[in-house]
Order: sequence, then structure tokens, then C-alpha cells
Amino acid sequence: MLSHFLSHVACLRSSLSEGNETVDAVTAILGYARVSTLGQDLDAQLAALAAEGIDSDHVFTDKVSGAVNTDRPGLTALLHYAREGDTVVVTAIDRLGRSVVEVTRTIADLGQRRILLRALREGVDTGTTTSRSSPATFQVNCKACNGWFSGDPPKRRPGSTTWKR
Repeated sequence: MLSHFLSHVACLRSSLSEGNETVDAVTAILGYARVSTLGQDLDAQLAALAAEGIDSDHVFTDKVSGAVNTDRPGLTALLHYAREGDTVVVTAIDRLGRSVVEVTRTIADLGQRRILLRALREGVDTGTTTSRSSPATFQVNCKACNGWFSGDPPKRRPGSTTWKR
């Protein structure tokens, strides 16, 4: 049971200011999946998150229309649960909101709280040296996100979360 738990979290050691004592900080890898209509299913996103090794107990979900209802209890719970050093994984960066402003605000909030972000489709991983040190990489991904929201989004197959161009 312990090995199962440890396969989904990472332990970090840091020196305390007093003496040579160490403290273990447990960080979690959390997933978030969202679909915009009740007719869609979360299966593809949940499978992708499971393939990344994220335990289903650490996946937060929403199945609501973001255009009408901006209340996303799953995202709210995730943001409340996540702590410094945790990693939030989404299948696509647009899962974090319904507008560029909302996505950018959520990403900024995660960054300020020192919570890492991985977006699988875009290849964003703020836990890597390349992503952290390359504003150009982040800008490219923001532009891709902007194109998604304002340009020609891919067409959705009815009743599916699978997208095609």
C-alpha cells in the first residue's frame, strides 16, 4: 500500500534553519479534467491522466458548461487542495478556463503559489528547467491557447471529447 502511495507523490528533503534536521515535504501530482456539456464524457481525459500515473483519487473533474456557468467546483476544489510543490496536470491548457484571460489568471495563480503545471497536449511543464527558464516557450504556448479560443478551434465530434481538425 505504501509503495502505491509513493508512486503518486514525490518526497523532497530540505534543511531547516536550526541544526541539521530535515523535514520531508510530500508533494502530490494532481489531475484536472473538464468537459463543457453534460453530453460529453471525461473518459479520454481521465485515461490520459491515468497514463501519466495520476491516481484517480487525485483527479478533480467538472462536467458543466463554462460559457453559461463559470462555477467549476472541481477546479475550485483542486486549487484549494493544491500546495506549494504540487504538480497540476491537464490534458490541454484550455481545460483551465473558457477564455485566455481565465486560463492566464489560473496559470499565474499556480505560479505565484509555486504549484507546477503540466499541459500534455501543448508539452508545457513548468517543472522542467527549459519551461521555467524560457519565456519564449511560455509565450508560444499562450499564443497557441489564444488561437484556440479566438481563431479556428478544432471541430468536436458529437458526444465526444475527441477533437479533429
